[in-house]
Amino acid sequence: MSMIEKPELRRALGQIDVVPGRPDINAKRIVKTSKRAAGRGMQVIIFPEMAVPGYLIGDTFNNDEFVLDVDYWNRWIVRKLKNLDIVVIFGSIGLDEDKEKLNENGKMRKYNAAFVAQRGKLISNDAGLPFAIKSLFPNYRIFDDSRYFYSLRHVAKERGVPLNELLKPFTVTIGGVSYKLGVMLCEDMWDLDYVQKPAEILVQNGAAWLINLSCSNWSWRKNAKRHKVVRDLIKKVGVPFTYVNNVGSQNNGKNFIPFDGTSTEYNECGEIVFVCTA
Repeated sequence: MSMIEKPELRRALGQIDVVPGRPDINAKRIVKTSKRAAGRGMQVIIFPEMAVPGYLIGDTFNNDEFVLDVDYWNRWIVRKLKNLDIVVIFGSIGLDEDKEKLNENGKMRKYNAAFVAQRGKLISNDAGLPFAIKSLFPNYRIFDDSRYFYSLRHVAKERGVPLNELLKPFTVTIGGVSYKLGVMLCEDMWDLDYVQKPAEILVQNGAAWLINLSCSNWSWRKNAKRHKVVRDLIKKVGVPFTYVNNVGSQNNGKNFIPFDGTSTEYNECGEIVFVCTA
């Protein structure tokens, strides 16, 4: 059976109000929303970038106790999903198994990551990575990823391999059918100013559906720009695209930043088929 002939997955967009700095609240919200989606027959649910810890929380990411607490709640989410017949994709902090490895600032190595969980287990991508790792880092306006996280580009350089050897889809089996999900994070779709093109690499490596977990703040006409970027991207890759954002507000220590959600489903022609309102 080809990918085109496979049944379309019933999917839910977990556009939740992420509470910054409260992984306990967010983890329980993720599980509750996943249970509700599974009860409605959904096969996949996607939550935003950094849905467990919150994203714009400043130097809280350098607090090792907080990071380890987030790791606990990541594992708690996966355990609580054991009896649910649904694939759950959520953004959070990923930690390296090699505790000797550090970030460039000498702190505990952390990744801006997306986890793919099914039946109480984490699924690795086709390169064997335990979670998707953000490749492209925004370091402008309110964003400062390189201050806190280690990118997939750095991992590839450290291992001495090209990025396309690590940036691979996640293969999940649903209803006895295998699907290859191209999971990426926020900036990875805004690739116009980068040499690396994560979306194109994922599709070249077999992804038949692109999924972008974002924590993208509201700004004037930003969604119109995003629609154009995604449409142009889909023209190149020719696969469906799902964008999931959060709602609410977060505080980076200087400003309160609002989020408007507007999670969107695009078909393989770049047409908008569904939009979540806040």
